[in-house]
Amino acid sequence: MLDIREDILQEVEKDFVSKYNEFVNFKVDPLIDNYEIAPDQLIVKVFEFSPVFEDDIAINENGDMASSEFYRTVPIAKVLKSDSTKYPTGSFVKLSDSGASTITNPYYDEYIKAQKDAPMKGSAKTPEMAKFVNNFTQAYGKLMFVVNPLKLYNSSDDFMTLIISEGNVICKIKEPLAYVS
Repeated sequence: MLDIREDILQEVEKDFVSKYNEFVNFKVDPLIDNYEIAPDQLIVKVFEFSPVFEDDIAINENGDMASSEFYRTVPIAKVLKSDSTKYPTGSFVKLSDSGASTITNPYYDEYIKAQKDAPMKGSAKTPEMAKFVNNFTQAYGKLMFVVNPLKLYNSSDDFMTLIISEGNVICKIKEPLAYVS
């Protein structure tokens, strides 16, 4: 279990549920109706949680910062546009856990231990190792779908909106709010 201050953990959990509810109730940009997509394609938005802290603080003895400790992509997507009877517009689907989840780097604890045990005498500093790994960009980066291609700057919503085939869907989710109730 992570050594995290209880007040921070409670704040993050409350924020996570709030942002997930916003995601479930996300209103689709009307410009999406300007697109005709193939019958087996879906335009989806993947849930991303990026907490905002007034002051980013270290949350444990390793110096991990709160903002990066709790960032997550979650393999749940809302179907924004579809002609599919299997996954209609407004439904929710589950994507691959290995492709869309943020997971703890299995080598991170060993890295921290090695950093603490390493002699400091003039040795070259080892590059920082990421505590979390995420395959989202590798798995889905080429499928990014910007609803308004004339925007000057992409938002996080743009990066999390994808055009996928039905084959990318693991299964349909019956009740997306069941996870937070």
